[in-house]
Amino acid sequence: DFLGTGTPGWPRPSAPSLTVLAECHQPLMIELAAFLADTPRDLVRFGYLSSRSVARQVDFAMRTMWRDMYVSRWAAFAECLQYQTVDDWRRAYKETVTGKCECTLEVFDREKKIGFAMAAMAARVTFDAGAGGSGGGYIARYLSASEVRPEIIPF
Repeated sequence: DFLGTGTPGWPRPSAPSLTVLAECHQPLMIELAAFLADTPRDLVRFGYLSSRSVARQVDFAMRTMWRDMYVSRWAAFAECLQYQTVDDWRRAYKETVTGKCECTLEVFDREKKIGFAMAAMAARVTFDAGAGGSGGGYIARYLSASEVRPEIIPF
């Protein structure tokens, strides 16, 4: 009952609920979402699947939350994508996890042959969840005049 009118489905203004928080206290709701969402699964569940009213209220902040989550996991990729004016950070996250996102980056201090340490070399880099151990890794395809085998760099 909302304001004593007998209308079902609406919480009283004094009753604590996620809907009241989402509709009346958006900044607090966004902070709560950012605090609770440690993984993409958490962010999707909270921002898109919890309720329509919550989804509607946090929609404007989802781009920022996806960008922040992307930056915390792949800072170098995020910097590269910002120059490519990426707006859909959720899609960018999905493409990076699946290995479809490729960035040209400088790879520093990689030892390709014993006794030869490169200072920096440009490479087309992708993330591979199955490479480099349990946390995944990067596949670096160096830009060179000669044929250079791809290198797996642990995450």
